[in-house]
Amino acid sequence: MTNITTNTKHLHNLLVVSGSGRNVGKTGMVCKIIAKLAGNHKVVAIKISNNYHHGDPYHGSHPLMSSHILEETNRHGSKDSMRFLQAGAYSSWFLQIDDENIMETFNNLLKKIDNNSLLVCESNALPLFVKAGLSVMIIAPEMATAKPVTYTLLAKADAVFKALNTKDFDAFVSTLQWNGQCFTT
Repeated sequence: MTNITTNTKHLHNLLVVSGSGRNVGKTGMVCKIIAKLAGNHKVVAIKISNNYHHGDPYHGSHPLMSSHILEETNRHGSKDSMRFLQAGAYSSWFLQIDDENIMETFNNLLKKIDNNSLLVCESNALPLFVKAGLSVMIIAPEMATAKPVTYTLLAKADAVFKALNTKDFDAFVSTLQWNGQCFTT
């Protein structure tokens, strides 16, 4: 990260899941959260990546540019944004952003989304710029190789889980609710 700023925007209807690295269970957690909330609420899923994975099997193939907003419409496949739709999201968005454009691009996305929607986001970058209603962090067992930003995200997290701990993930999600003003667990 080149520029870490103070959280200036607070979105009570935003739940963000971050992680200390790849393959720690972020997407699985987001899918569980969507499935729990989508029964009673309009849930918009957002995947934000400031890494460029051209042809990566997790993120798919997207054009390389400084910022890109893509609405996922395909429910059949294994890309994270497709999995969000399969879990019950009303809509699913993939944002490919460099750090300098994160707020501008995120704000442009918000203009496309119904204000009454719940936003469930997978991102390691967004919590550095936006205060979420609820921030979840998933950490790998080996933190020695974690990027320095991991410790900033940990300090901002409302809930922290060990990687791939589905028992704790399920317990957390089972108590998760939106009361019309904030998330509760």
